Amino acid sequence: MGTSSGQARRPKNAQVSWWYHGDTINSMAMTLRLTDEQDELLESLAKALQVSKQEAVIRAIEEQSARIGVAQDVSDFADQAFPRYAALLHRLAQ
Repeated sequence: MGTSSGQARRPKNAQVSWWYHGDTINSMAMTLRLTDEQDELLESLAKALQVSKQEAVIRAIEEQSARIGVAQDVSDFADQAFPRYAALLHRLAQ
């Protein structure tokens, strides 16, 4: 049976897998290309953490992201604190 658009029509009682029509993607696959040296480092890291290489990469990403967030918080605080305490800092430096 065809439709006006030329596509086959699915019978009303046909079962379709839930993943085929899902509205969200829960995870995304990607290929990570590493040099031999980087792969050895990743392997060592994974062994040290007693996790898979995938889990080691995930943890490294999360930890680096947290460090960047802390660094930004410190920078933001310094931007506010230095003008406020400029006179005090100048006296302490003498």
